[in-house]
Amino acid sequence: MIHPSAPALRRAYASWQYGQIHYYDAGGEGVPILLLHQSPASSSDWFPLIPFFTAAGLRVLAMDTPGMGLSDPLPHEPLLTDYADAVPVVLDHAGVDSAHLMGHHTGVQIAIEAAVRSPGRVRSAALYGVPVMGEEEREKYWQQIVTNEKKGLVHLPVTGGTHLTDHFRRIEGFYTPMGAQRMLLSAMLAGPLWWHGHNAALRHNMVPALLAARQPLLLISNPGEMLDANTTQAAALRPDAKYVMLETPGQMAMDDDPEGIARAAITFVNTVESGREQD
Repeated sequence: MIHPSAPALRRAYASWQYGQIHYYDAGGEGVPILLLHQSPASSSDWFPLIPFFTAAGLRVLAMDTPGMGLSDPLPHEPLLTDYADAVPVVLDHAGVDSAHLMGHHTGVQIAIEAAVRSPGRVRSAALYGVPVMGEEEREKYWQQIVTNEKKGLVHLPVTGGTHLTDHFRRIEGFYTPMGAQRMLLSAMLAGPLWWHGHNAALRHNMVPALLAARQPLLLISNPGEMLDANTTQAAALRPDAKYVMLETPGQMAMDDDPEGIARAAITFVNTVESGREQD
């Protein structure tokens, strides 16, 4: 794992009308890839994969969604499209004309919306865990997740810090201990507004953008991924997309098999770039 203060990852801040957006920049002259995390988390989710991307010669950018990580929150309840509009802001600040995007869960929605809203800035989109859901399914998850996050229990300190251990145990039931630790830290960074990310994602129907995107698409899943069935639905909607099923049984391939998921994305990016050169 790369530590966030390692020399290979430079911290940077892009300014826009809502404050500052934090992102990491591995630098170099390689083909750029912008990594977009799930909610509520931060760009640290991508640390296990970054060494594989940089070793392949890619220029890695990893953005904290507004209101998460070290990025400033929006002054209003954000829509998913607000997050997508942050993508070209980061690319501008990094001096990048266009980039490949890779997203995980909410990051998938951000990537596909950015591909439609800023088509000239997005070369392709690699999507891990694709939240294609009908209104009923989204509402079910909203009631289960957002209503609890709005209570903000992890942000209400108690003697002995048991609010932190309680939250860690809840997350550990779905992710690895390392993933649970990252998400707990990300929740604390996001503060009481940490529900904004899931709220924006679960109030958003990504299907229109998925159907409208004209860039090459890669869909990635694995048998233990919580949105595996949803990703299968996405593949049916976009039969032209490259579909990779990893053998990883765990919930979080980014922890359990970072090399496998990174290699799938790298192969895809290299194929897209070869096609661009031929054109």
